[in-house]
Amino acid sequence: MMSERSSPAESDGRDMPRHSGVVLVHGLGRTFRSMQRLERRLNREGFATHNFDYSARSRAFTDLVADFQSYLESLPIGGTRIDFVGHSLGGLLIRGVLAQPQEFEVGRIVMMATPNQGVGIIDRLARTGVPELLFGPSVKDLGTTASTFRSLAVPQAEIGIIAGTQPFHLLNPASWLNSVLQAEILHDGTVEVASTRLPVMADYLELPISHTFMPMDLRVIDQVVAFLRTGQFDHDADSRSQSERFLAAWGELLDTLKDGLSDSAAARKSRSPGGET
Repeated sequence: MMSERSSPAESDGRDMPRHSGVVLVHGLGRTFRSMQRLERRLNREGFATHNFDYSARSRAFTDLVADFQSYLESLPIGGTRIDFVGHSLGGLLIRGVLAQPQEFEVGRIVMMATPNQGVGIIDRLARTGVPELLFGPSVKDLGTTASTFRSLAVPQAEIGIIAGTQPFHLLNPASWLNSVLQAEILHDGTVEVASTRLPVMADYLELPISHTFMPMDLRVIDQVVAFLRTGQFDHDADSRSQSERFLAAWGELLDTLKDGLSDSAAARKSRSPGGET
């Protein structure tokens, strides 16, 4: 585990006000269900949560930011202090909405495996059209030379960044490609570790976790709670035992299978004559 601390002056150690909420934003190709384990933990800790759901398959990045803005405006959060937690593309959507004035006070932000400097594998595959075919038009804005998100300012808030360093996961197709095309680069299977950094961070942490299932990992969830409460990650947290990791891995797999079945059922319902559109 690698960590990087800011100076103590960048965090005041204050507790999270109970009346404020945490907005959760999932990553590309996932759904709000991928954030539900984290959401349940936050609820048990006394945090109110708002779990934003979106589909990037037919939407450009700017469209997704507009959708997210509309979602925030629909919430009764005006005049309150709101924290954010985003996974991968979710972190960029957070940066996108916070680039414009809001009616709420921005609290703390946790970014999990967010490609703040772009995704190298997208550059390598851009000419093939495969990334856009698999993930939709928003993926075009995630290359390292894309200007859409690289022009976004860093939010004026306490930002904690978690990067993964496990380069391969059986259920992450991108990690198969990265293991061949970017074997010499430290990455989480999808996003290069160096790409997660921002020029201003309250705290930074690297964990041996793969990209896709980061929001479900118990170590990550513990660190998200720690940062939201104190503005710092728990750099002294003990590593879990092998048995705990084994059980957590099975939990992640079962959650993924359940998400897939639920998404398939929802898709079948939407295609049925009397289903939703």
